[in-house]
Amino acid sequence: GMARVSGEILLCYVQPESFRRGVGRALMQNVEGWLRVRGVRNAHLNSTRTAEGFYRHLGYQQAAPPGLCNGLQTVPLRKPLSSPAGQLDQGCKSEPR
Repeated sequence: GMARVSGEILLCYVQPESFRRGVGRALMQNVEGWLRVRGVRNAHLNSTRTAEGFYRHLGYQQAAPPGLCNGLQTVPLRKPLSSPAGQLDQGCKSEPR
């Protein structure tokens, strides 16, 4: 996984033998966490049509019409990273009382 401090996610690659085992989700959670720590409020990326379903499953939504990026048809996607006030971040659990 690779991202810029601007919030742009440049790369999320998982070896084919690791597909559908939660590796991609974990990688994206790590990248998004890295961005949150740096104060980024929105992540954005250009998804291929093949990966679009994966990103949408993680909460990304189309941000602009599809276009071309380096000769590939891509879909610009965006996801807010900040949690609504009073809610826990994904993956965090409250302590038992």
